[in-house]
Amino acid sequence: MRHFQLIRLDSKAYPSAHRQSVRRRDIADEKPTPRELEVEDLLCRGYSQENIAAIFGRSVNTISAHALSLYRKRGVHSQIGLLLAYLERRGIVVFPHDGSECSLNEPRPFGDAQ
Repeated sequence: MRHFQLIRLDSKAYPSAHRQSVRRRDIADEKPTPRELEVEDLLCRGYSQENIAAIFGRSVNTISAHALSLYRKRGVHSQIGLLLAYLERRGIVVFPHDGSECSLNEPRPFGDAQ
């Protein structure tokens, strides 16, 4: 007859070796992939995820995954937040950090590189 010793694994009492060895990357250090940048550009131009999926020949779930990854990397929670961050990075809209009103700069064509 075999005897087994049962050990209660409580995550607080016994942190797994895997959790200790995995180092979380800083979100600010993560850069969007080239495909995510293409998806971002189309989302900010007003294309729906369904249209973008048709353009790239991918599923809507794949485009949704790209969008969610972009939201995380850009630190936003919606497509509007993504658009505002996009406009601010391009210098079209300036959001002051002191709470005063934002200002608009001269728009540049979408194709210009940063």
